[in-house]
Amino acid sequence: MSVSPASSPARGNRFSRAISSARSALTVYLRRRRTAAWVVSAGSAGARPQGDDVGRTSRGDRARKVSPSPASCSNAVTHPVGASPGGHTRHRCIGDLEVGHGADPEAEAGTVVLCHGDHPGGAGAFPRQKHPVQECRGTSLTSFLNAGRRIGGSDYPAPDNHSVSDRERRERGGMPVRADTVDLRRIFGRDVRYMVPLFQRPYVWNRDDNWAALWEDIRRAVERVERAAETGESPAPHFLGAVVFEEMQYPSSSLETRQVIDGQQRLTTLQLFLYAVRRCASARSHDRAVRLLSKFLENDEDLFDRARNPDHLYKVWPTNADRAQFAAVMTGASDSHSQMARAVRYFEVEVDKWLGDATQPLERLSALVQTAREQLRLVIIDLEEHDDAQVVFETLNSRGTPLEHADLVKNLLFRDAEHAGADVDKLYRAYWAPFDESEWRVEQTTGRITRSRLDVFLTHWLVMRTRREFHSSALFKEFERWLRDVDIPTERVFAELARYAEIYDRLDEAPSHGVEGRFLYRMKVMQSSTQMPLLLFLYGLGDDVLPPWRRQRAIRAVDSYIIRRASLNLSNRDYNHVFRELVAAAARNPTQADAEVIRAIEGLQGHHRYWPADSEFRSALEVDPLYVRLYRRTARILLEALEDELRTGHTEQLTVPAGEHFGAKLTIEHVMPQSWEENWPVLVEDENDGSERHELVHTLGNLTLVTGRLNPALGNMGWEDKKQWIGEHSLLRLTHGTLLRRPPTATIENWEDSWDEHRIRARGAYLASVALSIWPSGEELLASEPGGEAAARSPDLRVSPAAGSGSPP
Repeated sequence: MSVSPASSPARGNRFSRAISSARSALTVYLRRRRTAAWVVSAGSAGARPQGDDVGRTSRGDRARKVSPSPASCSNAVTHPVGASPGGHTRHRCIGDLEVGHGADPEAEAGTVVLCHGDHPGGAGAFPRQKHPVQECRGTSLTSFLNAGRRIGGSDYPAPDNHSVSDRERRERGGMPVRADTVDLRRIFGRDVRYMVPLFQRPYVWNRDDNWAALWEDIRRAVERVERAAETGESPAPHFLGAVVFEEMQYPSSSLETRQVIDGQQRLTTLQLFLYAVRRCASARSHDRAVRLLSKFLENDEDLFDRARNPDHLYKVWPTNADRAQFAAVMTGASDSHSQMARAVRYFEVEVDKWLGDATQPLERLSALVQTAREQLRLVIIDLEEHDDAQVVFETLNSRGTPLEHADLVKNLLFRDAEHAGADVDKLYRAYWAPFDESEWRVEQTTGRITRSRLDVFLTHWLVMRTRREFHSSALFKEFERWLRDVDIPTERVFAELARYAEIYDRLDEAPSHGVEGRFLYRMKVMQSSTQMPLLLFLYGLGDDVLPPWRRQRAIRAVDSYIIRRASLNLSNRDYNHVFRELVAAAARNPTQADAEVIRAIEGLQGHHRYWPADSEFRSALEVDPLYVRLYRRTARILLEALEDELRTGHTEQLTVPAGEHFGAKLTIEHVMPQSWEENWPVLVEDENDGSERHELVHTLGNLTLVTGRLNPALGNMGWEDKKQWIGEHSLLRLTHGTLLRRPPTATIENWEDSWDEHRIRARGAYLASVALSIWPSGEELLASEPGGEAAARSPDLRVSPAAGSGSPP
């Protein structure tokens, strides 16, 4: 191996910072693999491994320090091993080490530690050793990146009679891992293709989180180069992070080709940055800069057939979802709204402004090109034949945007398909391509957790499939576990995900009328999603297995269960368990899933699970001060549902109260105001002098809906004025049919003359009866006839059944 110690403490520190994230990530990778690694510790004064990187056991205990002494041990070493001061000391230990290596802090610079096995310890080097070589053939979980390595300089001496060949290492279960720190000339300055595999996520870097920081780093590096030119000093390089490559064969081209396992966001952004700088150079007629930058952006056309392979022109070729926009950007024909186009525009504006601030813009542009070529460094990790790229991809998540679970699932599925010899490009186009669209990457909040819509969908789908509970942070691990436990071809998994994604889309976009639409709207307003696995299962059965009227009946049961409990202000903390049980119940008899769901809900016991009976539900609606006891959104949902139910086929179809933004248009109004004392005299026969009113004004019978503009205008005005204002401005059946006019079940004469306790109770009793018809009991649902008016008014949300199966396998 060729390594060179850092030439100064400052450089060693910069290097250590640059690869710290890659070091910890690859350490995890090697521990998972439990394989051997070549460990190279940079010996500059700033490169000393810190904290947990120095001599830790597998149980996290720090190794105790001992006096340095040369040693030769053959088994069961239980202490750190130190190299003697000075000279080319070699240490060899063979056996089960309980702790890691430590080197003498008084020795001189540079250490090479070669490990060939699996002991639980780490390897660490102190800063001032002079080229001692240590070799351990125990079972090492030491990371290759426990310390840094700089390019250039002389080779360290090989460990004489202790050297081990690659073949011997592979026979022992180990492998060499190669890493170099290189400038951009080594990466982009030659004819090469860096291909981003289709299992990678699309381009997601943005200005606030990534572009601005990258440009600030590069700008400062250039200014250091300018200052160094004035003082005659050597400028320090700037490290941009780590990338991982895997060599691959590409017979259609003579270009060297490598697959990008990690770091594609960084590589792509660098290409976009260099392209933006070339545009600036071209605008300023700096021909030399244009030529130099073109060599970093485009391959020699004599090395490939451009007519057959136009994409071979580019040094970096992104994942499938980004290829069209990348090619458009790099040819100047981009849609200005694409993320890559925005990146180029950002860099071009910033660079142009920065150049314009200089007294000699062309000299500054030359310094920028020189810095980009020579001073920007990356840590390159090359995987070899026995490395598992999938595990690396799952593990590495360096300093860029964190990987989503969906990215890891995608990686896993496509790797499995590739190993099975499937046409992965065809699978991508047929099933996965839509998942890389922006609509699936929109962030959503469920509970207190914000994640992508795709991650949310995969969670619901996997709960439906496994009927197991898991935290959102364990989504990928649970998916991997499920995939390994079932015997399903990968292509079938792709097809099933695509089909259920279509169902999920239709549910998400369902119009807010009819049985399904109203239910889904209410769940959105209540921020409840625990019922989604059950909905996916019911719609996944297909109409040939579960007719639409049965599906709607099951949904009405779930709606009744949730709203009744919410109206009584009962806890929803056990809903995750409840709805997994309902999925299992429906799966027992898919052709009668509705009846199975209803019976399962009826059988739920306990305060946190039971389905409230009619009497309890009615009592809460008639007597309880719902306005102050419930969440405001729950009280509004009740009033919205009552308004919708009171409408008939002959009622004008208004844009309200339907729609997710309904709450922004209509607000809850107290007919008898909360501060009633001034304009609402107490009834003559009231012996309590109106004391009951303080709770009664918050019951369902005294509440209605009005616009946000009308609500403050009504204020605390008396009944006669309020009746006139509401009559002139409200169009709701809830107001005109039960408030301004006597409800059908009320017996009070001259209803419109006043508004008092008797009318509030009478209206409350009627509205409670309407609510019971909206959210019936299980017994009533099971006795109901197929179809009916509710089904007739429901939109068609049907989805074609899965080929060859009416239910999930």
